[in-house]
Amino acid sequence: MNDSNSIVFAVKDLQKWYPLQQGFIDALLKREKQQFVRAVDGVSFSIRAGEIIGIVGESGSGKTTVGMTALRLYEPTGGTITFMGEDITTHSGDRLQNFRRQAQIIFQNPYESLNPRSTVFESVVEPLRLNKIGTKDEHLERVLQALERAEISPPENFLDRYPHELSGGQRQRLAIARAIVIEPKFLVADEPVSMLDVSIRAGILNLLKQLSQTLETAILYVSHDLSTVRYICDRTMTMYAGKLIELGDTNTVIDEPFHPYTQLLIKAIPEVDPDVKRERVLLEGEVPNLVNPPTGCRFHPRCPFVMDRCRVEEPSLQEVKPKHWAACHLY
Repeated sequence: MNDSNSIVFAVKDLQKWYPLQQGFIDALLKREKQQFVRAVDGVSFSIRAGEIIGIVGESGSGKTTVGMTALRLYEPTGGTITFMGEDITTHSGDRLQNFRRQAQIIFQNPYESLNPRSTVFESVVEPLRLNKIGTKDEHLERVLQALERAEISPPENFLDRYPHELSGGQRQRLAIARAIVIEPKFLVADEPVSMLDVSIRAGILNLLKQLSQTLETAILYVSHDLSTVRYICDRTMTMYAGKLIELGDTNTVIDEPFHPYTQLLIKAIPEVDPDVKRERVLLEGEVPNLVNPPTGCRFHPRCPFVMDRCRVEEPSLQEVKPKHWAACHLY
């Protein structure tokens, strides 16, 4: 789906299944077959250098699990993970550590992702120390540079401060500085502005856009907020019940969605412009049980266009127009 020469990160048929705990007697006597929660079930995508790709869906769709598994923070159940052309799916020890020197994550909640007992300097320098990057003399320079890139300035004035002395926006900028101090090639941003006031979200989003270009970092942006996705992401993919069901350029996916689920997600967004007339549609029903997901298309129990074929045959992701893919039997 992309120019392979510039691809930084890719997953193919990625799976993350969680085994359900069985009762001791049932497990001992093998009365029941082991069951799994199929949180991510066969997802494939790639990201180029300097590109931000968004991943959207309801709670329980698997979008955060994709990000955590992509970073090998969760071990994949199946599929392959490729970084800079190298299959890292089964890497361990030093080889896995080498990948983690070049991949980082920004968590949703800056209040919980930072150690309250660590100063700003200690928080940002920690990735350098853990990955044995640079000398002690170089660490201060790298920390100051990261803080400046994260637009915490003047950086010298913040080195000895603690997280509780910072505003919410400054804390998230500190979390970003911590993530970029090692200049990663791949970055997962997991709902990075959802805990922030609307008034400061744009600044954080602009910062991420700028960093993707200056550091040529491939960013996977996880969010349920389509307005921020439209603002920051080059491409967007929709997930439903562990499946990737639509992928394309962000404006095209949001303005001309093909999959009925993406269409309903967009219609469910409140329209803030009073001059724009649009029927708001609320999504009915719930994300299906991922222990026993529906046969065929997993969205068919909620789909307004369901056909008999949808109930028995799982649709594959097909290019329905140039650079726009959807997994739906309507096309």
